Amino acid sequence: MAISSGKHENAIDRLISYISVKNLTTGNRLPSIKNLAVELDLPPHAVRDALLEAQTIGLVRVQPRSGAYVQSVSFSPLVAAFSKMLPRTLTGDDNNLLDLLEARRLIETDLVGMTATRRRLADLVPVRDAVQGMYSDSRDYDAYVRHNEEFHLGLARIAGNQVLLIVLRHLLQLLRAVLVERQPASWWDEQSAKREADAREHEAIYTAVLAGDPAAARAAMLVHLRDTTESLLPTYATKSS
Repeated sequence: MAISSGKHENAIDRLISYISVKNLTTGNRLPSIKNLAVELDLPPHAVRDALLEAQTIGLVRVQPRSGAYVQSVSFSPLVAAFSKMLPRTLTGDDNNLLDLLEARRLIETDLVGMTATRRRLADLVPVRDAVQGMYSDSRDYDAYVRHNEEFHLGLARIAGNQVLLIVLRHLLQLLRAVLVERQPASWWDEQSAKREADAREHEAIYTAVLAGDPAAARAAMLVHLRDTTESLLPTYATKSS
């Protein structure tokens, strides 16, 4: 049966769908271009181009006179290739930074709801450790940033969507320099009200996930990420609400 999702879907999308639907794993050989063209309902030249594009981003390996083989089924190379298209200068402009923060909020708000539904208590141990690590040393802001990423990525990892996890990881990497450069020094003062609020917000997210309450987890994450946007982009705070 041909794999077709509509005339507007491009060849690489159909190839990815084919690998997923057929449950192919790393090392599996793909059909010949002629046969794959029938499966995908595409002309042979489009299949050939799709295979070359898939090889470029690491999804398949094309061996002359042998055929094409699946090289990755996690699709992380696809997401990594996407992330390389995002220039580091993207965070240098407030409008672009706002887009990054909004993308993060959209992804994490849904992901944490999935986490609350799927979590096992044992999964939450490193997440709890990350919360404690964030505020263990009031003199070490770099450690806070590191543990903060571990907290958010730890929650996303439990949700189980590997593609969104990889996207979030790259978003956090892009935002890391902004957190270090734009966050005022007074924010990290041990007596800072904003620092105390940040601690309460992380605790609220963790508590909701621990309770297995997806609605509360999403609400707590939304509050936290809106406050993060407000602290980094005060002039744009109203646009993110």
